Amino acid sequence: MKVIVIDDDAQFTRDLAELLRSENHACLTFQSTEEARRGLAGLEEPMTVLLDHDFGQREPGYALCKWLRENHPFGLLLPILYLTGREAPDRFLHQQRCDPFAHPRVHDEEPVSGG
Repeated sequence: MKVIVIDDDAQFTRDLAELLRSENHACLTFQSTEEARRGLAGLEEPMTVLLDHDFGQREPGYALCKWLRENHPFGLLLPILYLTGREAPDRFLHQQRCDPFAHPRVHDEEPVSGG
């Protein structure tokens, strides 16, 4: 299965792609959501997506996730893993449970503890 890496950190993207290829995975990389949309628009095969959720002032990774879910032939079945280092794990998981397509900065509420 092809692995798609989408992250705006060029060195991280290169290193991750090199690691994936060393494990015999086919890999495509993109450094912006706009570039990823163009590159993935015609791709109809199964894939796993490693997606940064924070692209600064540009479109958030969640918008690309929503686009993939709505436009890719495998839509809701695509494994999409978020790469994040700027969000507290509990808050991120709470947000994913409540509204998986919204950017976490949109919600000001605290996560519900205990589950």
